[in-house]
Amino acid sequence: MFKAGITAFSVLLFITGCTHHPGTGLWLSPGANTDAITKVEVDFDRNVRIYSTASAEPALQCRWRIIDTQNLKLDCVYLINTELKEKYRLIVTGNDTAELYRANRFITKLIKHTVQPNAR
Repeated sequence: MFKAGITAFSVLLFITGCTHHPGTGLWLSPGANTDAITKVEVDFDRNVRIYSTASAEPALQCRWRIIDTQNLKLDCVYLINTELKEKYRLIVTGNDTAELYRANRFITKLIKHTVQPNAR
C-alpha cells in the first residue's frame, strides 16, 4: 500500500512538474511603450529575452520564477552591461494576453504570438 502511494504521488508530481506555465511563449507588444519593449521570449527552461526597438538582439537576459499560476518574476541583466540589473513581472491576464511591469510600474500590454504549423 505504501509503495502504491509513493508511485501515485510520483506520477502526479511528474505530470504537474512538466506542464508549462501560461506565461511561457512569445509575447509581442502591440504598440509603443516607455521602455521601447517590442518582444518578450519566455522559455520553458526559465530563460527570458527582452527585446527593444534599439536592436534586433535582446536588450536583457532574464531568469523567471513562478509567483503563482498567473505571475512570473523576471530577474534580468542588461546584455550591454551585466552589472545593471532590473526586475520585471509578467502577469498573464487572459488566454493570449499579459501585462509587463518594471518596479511595479506598468510598461506594456503583451499579446501571445502563436506560431502556426507549416501547411503541407
